Amino acid sequence: MPPLISSAGPSHGPLLARLHGKCFANPWSDNDFAQLLAVSGAFAKLACLVDKQEENPVGFAVARTAGGECEIITIGVMPSHRGSADA
Repeated sequence: MPPLISSAGPSHGPLLARLHGKCFANPWSDNDFAQLLAVSGAFAKLACLVDKQEENPVGFAVARTAGGECEIITIGVMPSHRGSADA
């Protein structure tokens, strides 16, 4: 089953920080994510696998739009789901 994609905002800072920490050696803090996502034009998406009504986050992307362009700031897939067809 394909992942469920949903929006994330400043209140998702702790979750995004936890996921980022599993993907990168120098993780961002929950405050880093909260501050970034509070800026106009910034947004995040979460990819979750749904199993028995429970959403399991397996990936994320954070981007921002400005001047008619969009920039991906960070993107990650949990190491256990990299290269799999379901993430």
